[in-house]
Amino acid sequence: MEHKIYSNKASKIDINENGDIELKEFWVYDNLLVKGALKPADMSADVSIKSDGFNYISDDANVSAKIDLHVGAEDGSLRSVTGDIELLEGVVKYIPKKEYAIGDEDIIIIQDIKDDEKKTFNTELNIRISSLKPIRYKTEEVDVLFTPNLVLYKELNTTMQLLGVLYINSGAVTISQREFKFDESEIYFYDEKYTNPYLNLNLHYYTLDNIDIEIYITNRANSPVIIFSSNPYLSQEDIMSYILFGSSASSAFDTTAKGSKTQLGTLALGAGLKELFNKSANLNIDTLNILTNEDGTLGYEIGKRFSKNIRVVYRNDAISSITLQYALSKSIRVDVDVKETGQGVGIYYIKDFN
Repeated sequence: MEHKIYSNKASKIDINENGDIELKEFWVYDNLLVKGALKPADMSADVSIKSDGFNYISDDANVSAKIDLHVGAEDGSLRSVTGDIELLEGVVKYIPKKEYAIGDEDIIIIQDIKDDEKKTFNTELNIRISSLKPIRYKTEEVDVLFTPNLVLYKELNTTMQLLGVLYINSGAVTISQREFKFDESEIYFYDEKYTNPYLNLNLHYYTLDNIDIEIYITNRANSPVIIFSSNPYLSQEDIMSYILFGSSASSAFDTTAKGSKTQLGTLALGAGLKELFNKSANLNIDTLNILTNEDGTLGYEIGKRFSKNIRVVYRNDAISSITLQYALSKSIRVDVDVKETGQGVGIYYIKDFN
């Protein structure tokens, strides 16, 4: 995205006999002051960037910030950026553009490798990002107030890390006309895997008959652990039924035969969850099966086909597992199974009954 640079304030620039440039006062948009030295001979720079209220406006954000940064360059390349950025107020509307999401680290996507190669840069970073008051994040589905306390950190020849915590003060997520309200929550960033942070999310879903369904989401974003509870108490099946259909499982799937009621309820829950998942994620799934564990709780199995021969299945019941299925032919399939307790490879012969 291109931005025109202008200023109504006069700037002061000196050039000495060696061609070195001294920025005594270089104003950008009247509120961003750049000072320092540029040496064209060796293509180096040492400048400071300061503002008490810099306004950034784009399709992704409209925010104002207090900025105090120091920037160094050598041989025409950016070498270091350090300092502080304090958000003063504003709205962020940025939506990640990635169209797929596979969280298992044992599965490598070639596009990721190419993207990473393009984004490699050898610059030291140490930038603290905070805010004077909560900042609004608003998209079609999400409307929350958050407070960042983060550090962008990178040493030479290393991967950039995002460290710190993002506090969610209040707000809501709306999925398929269902509103989930936030209690105070946190998103923690510990390392270079900033697209896969640790979650500590507390949400509420309120039914029309004033039942409070509490949803607690923990663990990493690519393998979340979701815990449901309610006030007054409901079974796990009733909680899911209320979220999906607005009533308990017993009333939503009432039939004369107990067995058919259970099968119909499980089928409908699976269909409802599949719709809810597809509308809330960047990755559209093909199948979603509801599993009943030995202790009576519910688990699930999610499947997604990525090509004619490759399919990935994620299963979360007693333990979490992910299976990469590769079809060698119409009759032979290789399954690579990764669980919390270990890994395995299976070869299956699929009999054709036609």
